[in-house]
Amino acid sequence: MNRKVLSTLLSLLMILPIVTVLPINPTAAQAQTTIEVINPLTGDNTFYFIQYGDGGAGRTFVVEVWIKNAVSVALFQVALAFDKTMLKVVDFNREKDATHFFAGKSTIDAPPEINQEVIDGWNAEGLIVYGSSTFPMVNVAGSGWTAKITFEITKNVTKYNPLLESYLVLVKEDTFVCKLEDKDGNPQPFDTVDGHFKLEWREPPIPKPWLEVVPGEVKLGYPMGPSIIGTPKAIFTVEIWIRNVDPRRKLIGIQSMVLHWDTTLLRLLNSWEGPFLKSFAPYGTLWINVTDPAPPPNAESLTIGVIMWPNPATGEWDFETWPEGEGVVATVQFEAILQEEYPWTAQCPIDVEPLFGEYFIDANLEWIPYEPEKDGKYIIIGWILGRMIDVYVPIYPDPYGGQGLNETSDMFRPQKTVPLWANVTYNAEPVQSKLVTFEIINPKGKVVAVRVAYTDENGVARTEFGIPWPCEDPWETIFGEWTVVASVDIRCTVVKDWLRFKVWWEVEIVSVTPKQTSYKKCENAEFEITIRTYREQKGTAIIAITVYDDLDVPIGHAYVPIDYGHDKHVYCQFWNYTTTLSVPVPKWAFVGVGKVYAVVLSNYPSKCGDAYGPEASATFSIVKSG
Repeated sequence: MNRKVLSTLLSLLMILPIVTVLPINPTAAQAQTTIEVINPLTGDNTFYFIQYGDGGAGRTFVVEVWIKNAVSVALFQVALAFDKTMLKVVDFNREKDATHFFAGKSTIDAPPEINQEVIDGWNAEGLIVYGSSTFPMVNVAGSGWTAKITFEITKNVTKYNPLLESYLVLVKEDTFVCKLEDKDGNPQPFDTVDGHFKLEWREPPIPKPWLEVVPGEVKLGYPMGPSIIGTPKAIFTVEIWIRNVDPRRKLIGIQSMVLHWDTTLLRLLNSWEGPFLKSFAPYGTLWINVTDPAPPPNAESLTIGVIMWPNPATGEWDFETWPEGEGVVATVQFEAILQEEYPWTAQCPIDVEPLFGEYFIDANLEWIPYEPEKDGKYIIIGWILGRMIDVYVPIYPDPYGGQGLNETSDMFRPQKTVPLWANVTYNAEPVQSKLVTFEIINPKGKVVAVRVAYTDENGVARTEFGIPWPCEDPWETIFGEWTVVASVDIRCTVVKDWLRFKVWWEVEIVSVTPKQTSYKKCENAEFEITIRTYREQKGTAIIAITVYDDLDVPIGHAYVPIDYGHDKHVYCQFWNYTTTLSVPVPKWAFVGVGKVYAVVLSNYPSKCGDAYGPEASATFSIVKSG
C-alpha cells in the first residue's frame, strides 16, 4: 500500500458517521496521555544488547507501542521511524488480547506501510505507519498496546566498530505523524516517549577448558554371544581429552585429576600420557599416575597429573607457544572382569573429578577456571548361549548393520536393495542347513514379503529385497521405520530376532533462503542452504544451486562438496548442516523475480551421480544497479 492510499484510508477512519456526541472534558484531555515505545522484556524504552565478539546481525527483538492514560480516543495513527541501515521490520502483530488498547472493540485497521529499503547507503530513516479506529466510532480511555513490531538487526558490530546506536522515534512533525482523535475527530494532546536501541561489542570471555572421557559410552557384550571374560574382547581403552584450551590461559598442566570406576566390573591394566601437553612442552613433561583405593564401595581411583617443565635456565614458563585447542592428555586401559548370563546387564560410571577441587594451573601457578567435566559410562551385556539367531545388514559394518539381538541398522534411501543375513548358532557354534524365515514389514505395519533360506556352512542364511516405490504418493507408505523379523526352529524351539531401519531421502534439503530480499545487478547474491539426513555413517555429497532471472534464464551456478552423517551409531535422529553459497548477478540479468533452486547430489550426472533428494526453491528480487 502506498502512502497516498494509506492517507486516504486513515482520513476515512476519521470521518466515519458519528452516532453520539459526548462533551469533551478539557481538564481530562490535558492529562499525561502518552504514546510510548516499550520493551516488553524490561518494561522501559531501552533496547540494549551485548554482543560478545564480532557479530550481531540476525538478532531480533520485539517493540511494543503503547497508548497510556488516554481519555477519549477512537482513532490512532502511529508513525515510528528507525535507522534502516541497521534495523529492519520482519514482523508486525496486532492480534488483540486483553491488554490491547482497543480490546473488546470492533475496529477498522489500516494495514502497515513499511519503508525500509536502503538506497546506496543514504536516506537512513526507515518508517512504519499504521492506524486503527473503533467501528462504530466510540471513545476509549485507559492504556494498552497498539502493535508488536519485530525488528531484526542487519549490521554487525566488531572490535573496530564496537557500537550500533539509534532511536526508535515516534514522529510528530512530518507527512505521516502520530495522532490521537476522539470519535468526533477532535485531536487529543499527547506526549511521546521514544525508544533507544544500542548494540555494544564486548571482548569475548576467555573460554574455559574441561576434561572429557572419550568415548562417552563403552558397551561390551555386543553382538551377544559367549562370555568375553578372559578374552581380548574384554580389554578396552578410554582417553581423557582436554577441550577448549585458549592460549591466553597459559596452561602449564593438570595438577590432579582422579578417575573412579566399579572394581567389581573392571580392572585397571595400564595408563599412559597422551600427546597433547607434550606437543607444547619444549622442556618435556612430568607424568604422574598413582592407583589408590577410594572411599566408595567397590571403587578404585587413578590419580593423574601432567605438568610441563619450565625453562631450566630461568625456572620460568617463558614459552613462545602456549597450549591451544584440544587433545588427549591420558589414555587408560581397562579389562572387564564380570559378565553373567543374559538378561543380566551391568554398568558403572568412568568418573573423572578434581582431587583438590581444581584441575588446571597456569604459568603464574594460579588455578584456571573450568567447565564441568564430562564423564564416561561403561555398560556390559550378559552372555548368551544355546539357540540364537541374529539378523543384520552385512553391507554395513558393526554396529551400523544391526549386529546383535533386536538392534537397529543405518538408514536406506528409496528403491535401494536391502541385503539380509541371519546368523544361526547353538552354544556359539554355527547351525547348518536350517530353514530361516524372513518377514519384511513396511512402516504402515503391512507385510510386504516373506522369504525362506537355508543356512550355509557358517550358519548364515541370506536373502534380499528392493525397497518398493509405488506410483501414487510413495513417501506416504515407504518413508518411515521398516521392520525385519527372522526366525528359525532349532530342535523344536523357535527363536527370532528383530531388525529395524529407517527409509528416507539420503540427504534432504530443508530450505534454501536468500540472505537478502533483493539483490542488484553486478553484486553477489548469497543463499543459505540447510540439509538433514538420518545417515549414521559418513558420506560425501555435493550441494549445488542454480539461479534464474525473471525470464527463467539461468544466470549462475555454484556448488560445494560436503561430508554428511553422524559418524556414530545414533538411530532415527536427524543430522543437520547449514552452508552458504553465492552467485554473482550478471549485468545482463532481467530484473524482476529471481529464483534459486538447490539440490544435493552424490555427484553430477556426467560423473555417474544422481540426486539424493528433491530440490528446494525460493524467490527474491533482482533490481537494477546504480
